[in-house]
Amino acid sequence: MDEQRIHPETIETGRFVLRELSLEDAAEIYSYTSDPEVTRYVFFDAHKDVNQTVAYIASFNHPNKVGWSMVQRHTKRVVGIVFLHSIDEVVDSAELAYNVTRDLWGRGYATEASRDVIDHYFSETTLSRIDGVCMIEHGASERVLEKAGLDLQSVGEVHPKKAGTPSA
Repeated sequence: MDEQRIHPETIETGRFVLRELSLEDAAEIYSYTSDPEVTRYVFFDAHKDVNQTVAYIASFNHPNKVGWSMVQRHTKRVVGIVFLHSIDEVVDSAELAYNVTRDLWGRGYATEASRDVIDHYFSETTLSRIDGVCMIEHGASERVLEKAGLDLQSVGEVHPKKAGTPSA
């Protein structure tokens, strides 16, 4: 795959500009990745300091992983991230994930960002499959994936939570 095509620097959505993750966003991302409720259903523990967030952002500098900060158009605030990881060019697949600051849960932000990333990758690249994974007990995330256009394929243990690991 052409790396320029598969990894756009920005994706425009209705309420956001999804822009490539940057270390400049570390403080804003830390403001919610340090919240145990935000990280309750993800595969890393709440960040204890901004250095963990810096390491988390740096982990996206990898050929099979790309992420975008969700920047609200009207406030310019970074309110979450959406990303693809486990990008496999052989089978043209990837896995979608996201997180959003808790004060904005339930407003469709993760759904909007996810849908636009999915739409971009299906229309502009050769990716033929995008998977979304969520914990069984996290019904809200399951609904995000469904509203973003993904179908339930299976239920089972995929990723054990890695305590203390700063990357997803």
